[in-house]
Amino acid sequence: MGTNNKELKVLIVGAGAFGLSTALHLLKRGWKNVTILDRSPVLPAPDAASTDINKVIRTSYSDATYTWLAKEAVAAWKNTEDWGGSYHECGVLLPGGVGTYANQSMQNDLDNGVRVKQIHTGAQVEALFPTGVERGAVLSSSEFEGFLNLDGGWANAKQGIECAMANVCKLGGIIKSNCRVCGLTADAGGVRLEDGTEIKSDYIVVATGSWTPSSFPDLGVSERVLATGQSIATIQLLEEEAKLYAGVPVVLDYASGFYVMPPNESHIVKFGIHLAGYTHTQSQLGKSVSTPRTFVTHEDGAAIPREIVQLLRTCLSNIYPELGRRPFAGTRLCWYADTPDSDWLIDFHPEHPTVLFATGGSGHAYKFLPILGRLVADRFEKTLEPGLAKKFAYDRVFKNGHISDKTRPVSVTKEIEVSSLCTAEDLLPP
Repeated sequence: MGTNNKELKVLIVGAGAFGLSTALHLLKRGWKNVTILDRSPVLPAPDAASTDINKVIRTSYSDATYTWLAKEAVAAWKNTEDWGGSYHECGVLLPGGVGTYANQSMQNDLDNGVRVKQIHTGAQVEALFPTGVERGAVLSSSEFEGFLNLDGGWANAKQGIECAMANVCKLGGIIKSNCRVCGLTADAGGVRLEDGTEIKSDYIVVATGSWTPSSFPDLGVSERVLATGQSIATIQLLEEEAKLYAGVPVVLDYASGFYVMPPNESHIVKFGIHLAGYTHTQSQLGKSVSTPRTFVTHEDGAAIPREIVQLLRTCLSNIYPELGRRPFAGTRLCWYADTPDSDWLIDFHPEHPTVLFATGGSGHAYKFLPILGRLVADRFEKTLEPGLAKKFAYDRVFKNGHISDKTRPVSVTKEIEVSSLCTAEDLLPP
């Protein structure tokens, strides 16, 4: 079956960043029959990683491939007709001196024409923050080394997804909610839903994010994609406080994996930490598969491990001590689809030539939302540049220690223990 007949049916499973962006780019290329299915009865899915409060938008990577792709994405985010002002360019401050990931990232930014301001003194750091913002140990050192990426900031994640959904529908795409896919049909010519319904299609794009291994257990993808829960928390500011912190950049500390955003339009400050994360292992088809455990699937699904609450408070205090003394307003486990090397999975299944994976975001795909589908559409039409095709290949060999996005200092996952999850009392300051 060729991929040049644009009347053929394309079924995309998953209405997150990968699925929606893929639909957008296929529709723009003239594909006529593009349908997206999503498990959630409500869209955007409230517990999807792509529907988080907000996301860091950065070009700063030690892997230059992602730097130039992110630069294109940032330019696209600024198209308010498509993305409705969901992108906020406040800059991203990255601590780190010579020989660090941050330093390598800065060099790639410079090589790609990204606007960068190098920071070498405490006075330069102080000038980046409004008077009245108390700075912690990381930001008050007289020997601070790092840089400010001026071509970055954050995006309202839900708003970006809503814009993508609206654009898909405007271009003639169909989005169906409450369709819980549990695998391919026997002939691999469609998908099966949990209620027994079969939906046929000429092509299937698997864009199910962290639900990929558990939704398609028969495709053997669990060795390539692992669902991991990453911890985030929030603080609610008063309006006057939010005005003060509105002038700060995103702070992203690669050394610890910690990041903190400026307040959003609801005066909420979100912060989190990129670690190896937590797994939630279930048995499927005789295999152990990590499956997202969310506030939709479990009553306590928003709770994060107590040990991470303490770590988050310490890290936040090292950036903004005043906020570190505040009660946390809430927490959430944000479920990533991690690959062993943090590169995405954009390729056909070796045994099913009409099944294309578009997943494995590894916690750094959302920022590419405006252009992500272009890569998938190129692979779908078999025109993806060979170097990128190799990078995102299904059969690539995972080398020990090779990780493209080295923003996580801890590389070993832990299994979630319900007894170790935080309670409301744990969110109070000590």
